[in-house]
Formats: sequence, C-alpha cells, structure tokens
Amino acid sequence: MKYQPKALALLNAADLKYLAAALMLIDHFGMIFFPQLRVLRMIGRLSMPIWAFFIAQGALKTHSPGKYALRLAIFALVSEPCYDLARFGQLWETSMQNVGITLLLGLLTCYFATWMQKGEIPVAGLPAWLAKSAFTPVLCFLLTAGVIVLSMFTRSDYGVFGVLAILMFYLFGDNLIGLFFSCAVPNFIHWYSLLGSSLNFSSFSALLTFLRRYSMQISTQWMAVFAFIPLALYNGARGQAPKWFFYVFYPGHLLLFGLMHLLLIAL
Repeated sequence: MKYQPKALALLNAADLKYLAAALMLIDHFGMIFFPQLRVLRMIGRLSMPIWAFFIAQGALKTHSPGKYALRLAIFALVSEPCYDLARFGQLWETSMQNVGITLLLGLLTCYFATWMQKGEIPVAGLPAWLAKSAFTPVLCFLLTAGVIVLSMFTRSDYGVFGVLAILMFYLFGDNLIGLFFSCAVPNFIHWYSLLGSSLNFSSFSALLTFLRRYSMQISTQWMAVFAFIPLALYNGARGQAPKWFFYVFYPGHLLLFGLMHLLLIAL
C-alpha cells in the first residue's frame, strides 16, 4: 500500500536509513567486542524493523523489480564472508547467514503477494494459463507461502520473522496502526518462540545450553517494537544519501569489525 505521511512527519528516508545504520553499528559492535553488554544489543534491536520497512517501500516503488531483487541477491552474496568473519572469525561458516538473505526473501514475498492480489504474473514469456488465469492467484499464494517456509530453514539473521515483518509492512504499513503491528507482531512471535523453546527441554544441561546461546535474544528482542517511533515520523520523502552507501556499509563495517577482532585476539 502507498505510504501516507503523518502529521508529525519529521524524518525522510535517508534520515531513517542513517539512523538504522547507526543502530546496527552499535548492535554489531556490542555483539563482537562486548557480547555481555546487553544495552548495546537492546539499542540495536530497533534497526531491523527500519530496514524491513524500506524493503517493503522499495517493493512498492521500484520500476525494475527484477533488478532490485538482483541487487539484493548480490548484496547478500558479497556480505556473507564479511558476516562470517565478524561473527565467527572465519570467511566461511554455514551455521548462520547474513541478513541480506532475509531481506531478499522478504522482497520476493512482497512481489508474490502483489501478483496474487492482481491475479497476474508480469513475467515475459510465461504461457497465458500460468501468467493470468484462475490458477494464477493460487500459484502466487503457494509461492508466497513457500518463501516463508524456506525462510525458516535458511538460518539467516531474523529468518522467518524478518520476512514476516517485511510482508506486514508491505501490506499494512501505510498507517500508524499497521506500522505498530508490523513492528510488534513478528518480534513478539520471535521473542515468544525463543522463550517457549526453553520450556521444552527434558534435561537441565540442554536447557542451560539453549539459554547460553539465546539468552541475549530473549532479553533484548522486545526492544524492536520501539522502532515504531521513528517510523511514525517518516514523511515519505527520499532525502539525500549516496546511492550505494547502505549496500556498502553493511559488509564494510562487518569486514572492519572482523579484522579488528582478529587483530585483538592475535595481540
């Protein structure tokens, strides 16, 4: 849905993206150098909903859906070794993937949801029975559901919860109530799933292992709801920012932090 500026619209897209980048920088600095300092991770929780919102806005506004998806795919591919270096100290690690994969999958769900609403797949070369027929909305629904299910197994940052946030911003983010629930619902589900998982262990040692791994997320994830506040101040304007800055910033700062961490370990 087209975004409608609000009464107290003070921030443009560039302002919000710079804010999200700063919050992400604080989050990753805490994750890598001060992993037990929860306040840094709590501050960083506000970043992802802002990026999710702008992926949804990009899906609405882009004139080249295929090129936009390709840019995100390249972004995710380039970011992966930088993410692995920063988080695991090596250039290749399959246990977790970077958030670019989540953003790409979220973008695809927006495309498929639009095709489902229109009952048409605007892809050149498709046969008519597939591109526009009574079967088309069903196919698009299956594609949307398939990407959401796939996101549960990619092990990328935020995973299915990030994909759901992007889709909710795309469908409902044109008003304050929609913005709030798009921030709140996926993150509440994420928080509750982590907390609920801790109740399913039969052995105390398994529970302790789980809590050691996820206690930071359980205790900080709820902060993401407060991303609603800056998003509510969005005025719909683009603002001024270098075109490729935010694509470069994510892998660039992770690469820098990863190298700094390795240097500190070596000293």
